[in-house]
Amino acid sequence: MDPRRLVLRALLVTLPVALAGCATGLVARSDGPPSTGSDPAFAFQNKRLAPLEGPHIIAPAALRDGDILLSAEAAPLSSGIRLFTLAPVSHAAVYVGEGEVAEALGGGVRLRTVARMLDEESVIAVFRHPQLDAAAAQRIRDTARSRIGLHYDYVSTFLYIPFALQRHACELPVLPAFLRGACVTVLARVQLGLPGPKDRFFCSSFVLDAYADAGVPLTTARSTWHSPADIMHMREGDVAALPVKQPLVYVGHLKTTPWATDSASPADPISGQAGTDRP
Repeated sequence: MDPRRLVLRALLVTLPVALAGCATGLVARSDGPPSTGSDPAFAFQNKRLAPLEGPHIIAPAALRDGDILLSAEAAPLSSGIRLFTLAPVSHAAVYVGEGEVAEALGGGVRLRTVARMLDEESVIAVFRHPQLDAAAAQRIRDTARSRIGLHYDYVSTFLYIPFALQRHACELPVLPAFLRGACVTVLARVQLGLPGPKDRFFCSSFVLDAYADAGVPLTTARSTWHSPADIMHMREGDVAALPVKQPLVYVGHLKTTPWATDSASPADPISGQAGTDRP
């Protein structure tokens, strides 16, 4: 075949992914024959929240201490976050037992019941640290609960907006993982500056710091470099833009809607429901 046609074909395949800022990498295969089941395979970053076979619906009773809940709602703020991060989620919280989650919102760090979360969110997916023992889960729970009432990190949130846009240049397809990580790291250090005080959080930094300060870090990168989308991409079989120390496993959905399951589109096709921004 004409080499020029090969180059053109490659460009046609990679251009849409490049425009989407979709990271690529090698992941362990689990669907091959036994002899090659663990062979690495080339993969694109997975923009879907649910598995290919569809969401697995679970009850709140299935939650365990330390579970991470990623969610989105039908509101302008949530849509904006999903648009910037090219993901179907806009919020992260951690389950702390007694039917409650701990989370960082505009009013500060607070507790919210799972029942209220089910009423207010349009989609909620649950992810879990597969090696988390009871002692570590208790430490995460205690750490998260001890921070109730602390302030929201508006400064880091404001700085994250240009970083969220420019980091997609580091996530072009076929970019080696080490080069992608170095690119995002340098950009984060320039855009986000030095670590801020440990008494202010936004949603994803709150979750990651609760894990790290409990002695079970999920990443070696700073918590303020992560969005809820980054936590989603920490799952097994996905391609993360930032280093992952422990991949998460998908547990199931507490609640779902078609727009958040079938694609990563930020659109909210929920007629007649305008939604409200989180406090």
